[in-house]
Amino acid sequence: MIQGWLIEMLSGNTVLVGLELLILGLFFAAIAHLLATRARGYVYVWAARGGWEITRCRRCLLVAGGQFVLPGMPVYRVTLRSRSGREREAYIRVGNYILGALSDELAIQWVETAGR
Repeated sequence: MIQGWLIEMLSGNTVLVGLELLILGLFFAAIAHLLATRARGYVYVWAARGGWEITRCRRCLLVAGGQFVLPGMPVYRVTLRSRSGREREAYIRVGNYILGALSDELAIQWVETAGR
């Protein structure tokens, strides 16, 4: 079914093929954006429940904490501040190996800085 649709799509007008590919790209980009927004929300909820305030949160694209980032499981490097003012950094991976970012599982790897 999909192979026939793909062959039919690619054998048509080049403008239509380009438009169809653009629509597919936008569709997948929208899904990726929604999953990333959902994952980032889990990080903020986890921090709030633990009594932390997130002062900085950025997504790691290739390498996080010496490990490669796996597709479908976003990793964030966050700087956290406790209520007493202590700051810590951590890598937080959202998702698991089976469901990816659809899971609400978090894996936290604390960054220990020298001299603290």
